[in-house]
Amino acid sequence: MSSSSSSSDLRNIWFSDVDGEAVESLLDKLEEKEAKACKDIAEDFFQQQNIDMAMFCLVTAHAKDPNLADIERCKQAYVAHKVVSKKSKMRNWPYVVLGIKDYGVGVEEIERSYKRKALMFHPDKFSSVAANTAMKHINAAREILSDSRTRNALHKVMQNIRV
Repeated sequence: MSSSSSSSDLRNIWFSDVDGEAVESLLDKLEEKEAKACKDIAEDFFQQQNIDMAMFCLVTAHAKDPNLADIERCKQAYVAHKVVSKKSKMRNWPYVVLGIKDYGVGVEEIERSYKRKALMFHPDKFSSVAANTAMKHINAAREILSDSRTRNALHKVMQNIRV
């Protein structure tokens, strides 16, 4: 008897009674555990201030389990940190941090965006290592955009850079 037919016979003996649904359930559980491990690794990278690797791990976690708790919040918190870390090059960072695409919005829209982000990143409701500093960035962005003088000064700086 050849070794290939021998191993084939063993597979038939060992796995002939395996329930396909049980295998699918096991694979789903493994994906979920891998996704949680990727998210934990992302948080470790974030603590080391390696936001790029943290984002890579979050994207991987999301690919493994799109329903993983707080994955979207983590991504947005990490993006806020990345944007603020680049604010010397990215003058529109207050808008980006608050998720505002239209620079001509009024104070009411700025407040709505702020409240939405503040609820999303509040440390009592969000257990990421990025929560506290994300809140600081959101508060700073709101402070800049809520004051018409600082917002106008920001717009002038943004216009000078685009030219």
